[in-house]
Amino acid sequence: MNVPLYTSIPARLADGSKTLLSVHLGTIVWDNVEKIVPVLASGYKPLLGVAMMEDYHLEIDFADNGLVSLKKITS
Repeated sequence: MNVPLYTSIPARLADGSKTLLSVHLGTIVWDNVEKIVPVLASGYKPLLGVAMMEDYHLEIDFADNGLVSLKKITS
């Protein structure tokens, strides 16, 4: 992943087994703002959580070629 290791956390996987996951800190640009976010390393691909979508509206059509829409919620 080539990002620095921040910490490790215990986790329970979907099959009920327990493991230790590495947490790295990565930099992203989200809504034109640079943010440092935790990234879980749980296998071959890093995972970013949905917590970064707080104050956004997500709409997904679960179909082939379905549309995905993510819009900031304004007060």
